[in-house]
Amino acid sequence: RARQDGERWASALQRAQREALEREATRGAEQARQQELIRDMKGRLLELLREKDALWQKTEGIDSPVPSPVPRDPGLCARCHKDFRLLSRRYSCR
Repeated sequence: RARQDGERWASALQRAQREALEREATRGAEQARQQELIRDMKGRLLELLREKDALWQKTEGIDSPVPSPVPRDPGLCARCHKDFRLLSRRYSCR
């Protein structure tokens, strides 16, 4: 009877070791897949940042401020014609 118990325990131990090795292999494959996914995401993020920078540089050239025309009436804003005389506060309409 003791011999049968020993064989049963040895068999259970071998099965548990096999299962542990299979789980470790699965975990290693999953870890490798996740690392590849992270690497791909970082690459895509860099691409998007470069694209954003390129678009930003293009819009900076488009949105350059137009110089204000010389005002005809010194008490009115040349752009929006808002009054900013002696009693009104100076402002910028930009």
